[in-house]
Amino acid sequence: IWCMLRLELLGEPRGSCAGAVTRLGASMATCLVVRLAVARTWVQREELLALLWPDRAEVAARTSLRQLLRALPADLAEQVERERQALRYAGPTDVADAHLHALASDWPAVLALHRGPLLDGFRLRRAPAFEDWLEEARATFTHAFHDAAQRAFDAALVAGAAPAAVDVAGRWLERDPTDRVVALTAAAGLVRVGRASDALRALRRHADAVTALGLEIDDEVTDRIEALRTLPARSLGTRAADRPEVAARRPRADLAGRGADLDALDAWWAGLGRWLTIVAPGGMGKSVLAAAWSRSLEHAATEVDTVDLDGVTAPADAARRAVQAIARGGAAGGTGAAAFAR
Repeated sequence: IWCMLRLELLGEPRGSCAGAVTRLGASMATCLVVRLAVARTWVQREELLALLWPDRAEVAARTSLRQLLRALPADLAEQVERERQALRYAGPTDVADAHLHALASDWPAVLALHRGPLLDGFRLRRAPAFEDWLEEARATFTHAFHDAAQRAFDAALVAGAAPAAVDVAGRWLERDPTDRVVALTAAAGLVRVGRASDALRALRRHADAVTALGLEIDDEVTDRIEALRTLPARSLGTRAADRPEVAARRPRADLAGRGADLDALDAWWAGLGRWLTIVAPGGMGKSVLAAAWSRSLEHAATEVDTVDLDGVTAPADAARRAVQAIARGGAAGGTGAAAFAR
């Protein structure tokens, strides 16, 4: 049964046909085909000569190119279109598919095609000019991967699609677990969609990868891990919330319907913002909400100071009371973390 070979270059280079996968070895033929496939258009022969045989005279280099074209495997050679001055690869590739999916803003599909860096693990010392080109091309495709991951992640957050957000975050962090920005971004987003436990796992995975390299974990990462670790059980997954020993942390009956507000406070506590103001008309339960949330933190072994701002109208007076409360550590000897209720 005949089938058209599909080049898969985003990761370890290989060709696939009817379910069968063949690894592309490190050879001049692979260099030629890859350069053509990545271009997705006509490539001038002069450029190929400079890339593959930069030290040879033009006549000798052109002879080498003709010999290489004749020596290509049949399933590759039939996909190389030839003109007098240029060549083009016309067969299917994951690079071309990724480009089309990006044009359609189908970011999850783009991510699915990225198995790893462009030509992952490929080295050919006798083609140094090609390796220089490959290094730049890898950087370009790595940037495209991160852009697609960010867009797919943002789309999942906007849609409130927690499973999709978890999947994208996993793929994103898998590319480079030591990437601090990716780890923090993924964790913050996962908290927003109520997946604090997955956010904690993402940050711990990053921390483990950094530690394995003998490096120090960034202070911000450490702070986020600690904040997530001390979140009430409702934010760390239903399994924890169902355990008898944490039943006391559940919201009171008079907070029915305020789950989203509690989650928002949890997200803030996890490090998504330094200050948070609860705004609502009088009698809507702002103080009750803040007090109940503060109690849930206390059940999670986190001390909380409450500053009473009743009667305060000037911002300077509010700040002064807060500073005074933090300075004395609260009536119960708190840590200085303040929940403001008015």
